[in-house]
Amino acid sequence: MKQPAIRVRGMTLLEMLVALLLLSALSLGILTALRTGHRTYSMILRSSRGTSDIAATQALLRRIIESAYPINATTAKSQGGLGLEGTHERLSVSAPMSLASGAQGLYRYELTLKPRSDGANDFLLKYGVDRDGTVAELTRASASDSEPEVLLERVREVKYEYL
Repeated sequence: MKQPAIRVRGMTLLEMLVALLLLSALSLGILTALRTGHRTYSMILRSSRGTSDIAATQALLRRIIESAYPINATTAKSQGGLGLEGTHERLSVSAPMSLASGAQGLYRYELTLKPRSDGANDFLLKYGVDRDGTVAELTRASASDSEPEVLLERVREVKYEYL
């Protein structure tokens, strides 16, 4: 008995086009999801980086202000000062340098806002060895490094509240 011949058919052009159309639609959906995820991740990183900068600055300021030391012990007793001087734009504080930096003695910290060209401000920290309420010398090795450090960029305002 004769076996019937099995006919093998290939895919038609129309079936190929439909398959390619489905594959391209699926690829477009995956690419859009990946782009959205990358943009969201970048936005979260920028936000958390700004938050961590603010937290680090707050911790530094808290440490400096909590350890404020009288500029001159006899003057501080008569005037009731704790080494804090300032206005709404500037704050000067005498406090010890952190032990982690290896420095010893009192340092004079000056916190100021510096205007930017875009209308915002930079929050700056400048410090040097304290000699009875004045900065005797900068702690940096060279004159090119003696510029104030930018703690935060694009700050609208700073409010100092202390007794």
